[in-house]
Amino acid sequence: MCQSSVWTHYPDGQTEKIADEVLYVTQEGEEVVLRWFLAEPRRVRGRIVAVDAVKHTISLEASQPPAGEANPRATEAQIESAHEHTHPHPH
Repeated sequence: MCQSSVWTHYPDGQTEKIADEVLYVTQEGEEVVLRWFLAEPRRVRGRIVAVDAVKHTISLEASQPPAGEANPRATEAQIESAHEHTHPHPH
Protein backbone atom coordinates (compact mmCIF):
# COMPACT_ATOMS: atom_id res chain seq x y z
CA MET A 1 0.00 0.00 0.00
CA CYS A 2 1.43 3.43 -0.93
CA GLN A 3 1.18 5.96 1.86
CA SER A 4 2.44 9.52 1.88
CA SER A 5 3.68 12.16 4.28
CA VAL A 6 2.03 15.57 4.05
CA TRP A 7 4.13 18.72 4.33
CA THR A 8 2.72 22.22 4.74
CA HIS A 9 4.51 25.32 3.49
CA TYR A 10 3.45 28.37 5.53
CA PRO A 11 3.45 31.99 4.34
CA ASP A 12 6.20 32.80 6.86
CA GLY A 13 8.57 30.44 4.99
CA GLN A 14 8.40 27.55 7.45
CA THR A 15 7.79 23.99 6.29
CA GLU A 16 6.35 21.37 8.58
CA LYS A 17 5.32 17.72 8.30
CA ILE A 18 1.70 17.61 9.46
CA ALA A 19 0.77 13.97 8.77
CA ASP A 20 2.23 10.54 8.06
CA GLU A 21 0.87 7.51 6.21
CA VAL A 22 -1.93 9.34 4.44
CA LEU A 23 -3.74 7.20 1.88
CA TYR A 24 -6.09 9.63 0.14
CA VAL A 25 -6.10 13.41 -0.27
CA THR A 26 -8.76 15.64 -1.81
CA GLN A 27 -9.12 19.37 -2.31
CA GLU A 28 -12.53 20.61 -1.13
CA GLY A 29 -12.83 24.34 -1.60
CA GLU A 30 -10.26 26.07 0.60
CA GLU A 31 -9.53 22.88 2.55
CA VAL A 32 -7.51 19.75 1.94
CA VAL A 33 -8.99 16.56 3.37
CA LEU A 34 -6.50 13.91 4.55
CA ARG A 35 -7.72 10.34 4.93
CA TRP A 36 -6.21 7.27 6.57
CA PHE A 37 -7.31 3.66 6.74
CA LEU A 38 -9.67 3.18 9.70
CA ALA A 39 -9.24 6.75 11.00
CA GLU A 40 -11.30 9.90 10.88
CA PRO A 41 -10.46 12.33 8.05
CA ARG A 42 -8.66 15.55 8.93
CA ARG A 43 -9.30 18.92 7.27
CA VAL A 44 -6.51 21.44 6.75
CA ARG A 45 -6.92 24.98 5.37
CA GLY A 46 -4.81 25.37 2.23
CA ARG A 47 -4.30 23.89 -1.19
CA ILE A 48 -2.42 20.99 -2.76
CA VAL A 49 0.62 22.27 -4.67
CA ALA A 50 2.61 19.09 -5.42
CA VAL A 51 2.47 15.31 -5.23
CA ASP A 52 5.75 13.38 -5.43
CA ALA A 53 4.94 9.71 -6.09
CA VAL A 54 8.61 8.69 -5.88
CA LYS A 55 9.23 10.26 -2.44
CA HIS A 56 5.66 9.58 -1.22
CA THR A 57 5.13 13.21 -0.26
CA ILE A 58 2.29 15.66 -0.70
CA SER A 59 2.99 19.39 -0.41
CA LEU A 60 0.37 21.88 0.69
CA GLU A 61 0.41 25.66 0.67
CA ALA A 62 -1.24 26.89 3.85
CA SER A 63 -3.54 29.85 3.81
CA GLN A 64 -3.35 32.27 6.71
CA PRO A 65 -5.88 31.23 9.33
CA PRO A 66 -8.56 33.88 9.96
CA ALA A 67 -8.24 35.90 13.18
CA GLY A 68 -9.27 33.82 16.15
CA GLU A 69 -8.92 30.48 14.36
CA ALA A 70 -6.75 27.83 15.95
CA ASN A 71 -3.36 27.18 14.41
CA PRO A 72 -3.80 24.54 11.64
CA ARG A 73 -0.44 22.89 12.39
CA ALA A 74 -0.65 19.35 13.72
CA THR A 75 0.96 18.39 16.97
CA GLU A 76 3.20 15.34 17.21
CA ALA A 77 0.41 13.73 19.27
CA GLN A 78 -2.08 14.20 16.40
CA ILE A 79 0.37 12.66 13.92
CA GLU A 80 1.06 9.75 16.28
CA SER A 81 -2.68 9.26 16.87
CA ALA A 82 -3.27 8.95 13.12
CA HIS A 83 -0.37 6.49 12.94
CA GLU A 84 -1.83 4.39 15.76
CA HIS A 85 -5.21 4.19 13.96
CA THR A 86 -3.54 2.89 10.82
CA HIS A 87 -1.14 0.50 12.59
CA PRO A 88 -2.85 -1.07 15.58
CA HIS A 89 -0.42 -2.73 17.97
CA PRO A 90 -1.37 -5.84 19.98
CA HIS A 91 -1.55 -5.26 23.75
